[in-house]
Amino acid sequence: MTARKVPLWARSAAFLIVATLAAAACQGGDHRPAATPTAAVPGTGRVNPTQGQSGRDAAQAYAPWVVRVGGQRIAILGATQVLEPGLQASWTAGPSKPGLAATHEERRLLAAVRRARALADTVVVYLHWGEEGNPCPTGSQRQIAHLLARAGADIVVGSHAHTLQGSGWLGKTYVAYGLGNFYWWNWFSASNRTTGVLTLTVANGRVTHTAWTPAVIRQGAPIPLVGTPATLARSRLAALRSCTNLSATPS
Repeated sequence: MTARKVPLWARSAAFLIVATLAAAACQGGDHRPAATPTAAVPGTGRVNPTQGQSGRDAAQAYAPWVVRVGGQRIAILGATQVLEPGLQASWTAGPSKPGLAATHEERRLLAAVRRARALADTVVVYLHWGEEGNPCPTGSQRQIAHLLARAGADIVVGSHAHTLQGSGWLGKTYVAYGLGNFYWWNWFSASNRTTGVLTLTVANGRVTHTAWTPAVIRQGAPIPLVGTPATLARSRLAALRSCTNLSATPS
């Protein structure tokens, strides 16, 4: 799926969110505080990592990447929930210490979302979270999503489980708990090789349209599905909502 296939209007913006580095072997918090997710914003001619998740200090790690497209300001933040035991303090960014933006620094993360809310029309938070192999969000994921929505996030997406997790609406906030893998060496099980691209369209600070382009990983690379296999894949993804706290429509 290419960026030019996504429609843009004068007062709306569309962007693709893909689980790339955040779902790879070198994901931040699993091995080293380096990897960040990416967002492709049609109309800007760029694919950028989120400004955030790691930085030379807390101010940089929790700072959003802000881009203007279609007349709208979109702010994207990244953070991790997953940190190796015993490394939480040393790997988390501090006032004068490099490291990761982390969800256990709840006040700092929520304050960053509120600051982004004041800067942008649309606020996206991309999280490295969840339990590997679990297609259902953990209680901690659900709690964090609720807090982020209350703080002003319009979109909350993430990865780490290496399998798709449910997506839907938490009030007016769109949440995709887990995007699974994308480019991935371990494609031998159905859960590991099921993937896709989430496309969200926003207008006036709200998500107005969602689309899931399903794919399957073969030889490590994603191959888009079409026809009946694509329809079945979308149905299976929708069924994953049953173990979340999400709705099929905004409220």
